[in-house]
Amino acid sequence: YSDLNEVRGIAGGIVGGIAGDIAGDIAEVVESSNNLAVNLIKGFVRDIAGDIAGGIAGGIADKMIQALELGKLPISRTEIMGRIGLVNNVKNYNSYIAPLESVNWLAMTIPGKPTSPKQQYLTTLKGRLVLELLKHKAK
Repeated sequence: YSDLNEVRGIAGGIVGGIAGDIAGDIAEVVESSNNLAVNLIKGFVRDIAGDIAGGIAGGIADKMIQALELGKLPISRTEIMGRIGLVNNVKNYNSYIAPLESVNWLAMTIPGKPTSPKQQYLTTLKGRLVLELLKHKAK
């Protein structure tokens, strides 16, 4: 049994190291996506960005914008719904999260397992661009 425990300890250390590496990689990608979105928007003329932002804002619910903001870091569906003041049910999912997924503004972190209890959502580069554009919306 001591050999088995030693193997388990070694395996646990390897798995923990891999998980730490993956978490670090995700953080780098998130930061890189944020920087890329900001730099792309800075390239737009302010008036054009404002016009685009106004058009987007007219077609997207405030709760969807909040969901995109929350998705800048991986977050569960339950937490998104709770933080935007909604009950986590199919109707609200279909109204607020599914449309963001369909336009690739929000993505699952485990796309092959949509019902996984570990499933989270992350705002994509397209979604981050939308958020940056919305900062230029005329008040």
